[in-house]
Amino acid sequence: KELIAWSEDNNRTPGIMPIVEDIKNSGSYMIFHSITKYHGGKGSVASRLGWKLDKRVSRGFWSKEENIIEALSPYLDCEGSGKEGEEEECTIPTKSSLIERGRQDLVGAIDRVGGFKAVAQHLNLKIRHPGRKPRYPELKDWEIYKQKLELWVKRQEGEDFDNRMPKMREMMSN
Repeated sequence: KELIAWSEDNNRTPGIMPIVEDIKNSGSYMIFHSITKYHGGKGSVASRLGWKLDKRVSRGFWSKEENIIEALSPYLDCEGSGKEGEEEECTIPTKSSLIERGRQDLVGAIDRVGGFKAVAQHLNLKIRHPGRKPRYPELKDWEIYKQKLELWVKRQEGEDFDNRMPKMREMMSN
């Protein structure tokens, strides 16, 4: 109801789904959030209303890396060093920032090819929020992990430890 009224008030073509960013920029945040957070995005809403999307991409469009790169490039946050011949360092946008800009299609494409972290690594981009740091980074090395595990098992001799794996803090305590 509200979306139909918004379309009429903003002189939009009847039966064509407006761009979600336009809805947000007009100040209609409730409609914007309803579409993006609660009703599955613009494609889902357009389908329910029997509307067409203004720009529909062909099947397989997002499986091509160059299409993802092209769609992603306006949203990259890049800083140049200012020196000639040096490359810019760019940061991949966050999922939430793309959703806020109405680009759920791009978010879906990135998720299907391995996620934001994988795409950032593949395109040599920095990540704004790389996630939490591993608590025990040294345990990534198999030999160190094996050593700590064997030491823990040795310390358990004579005790009944129910043939269970140790908790990380147990294994790391000396």
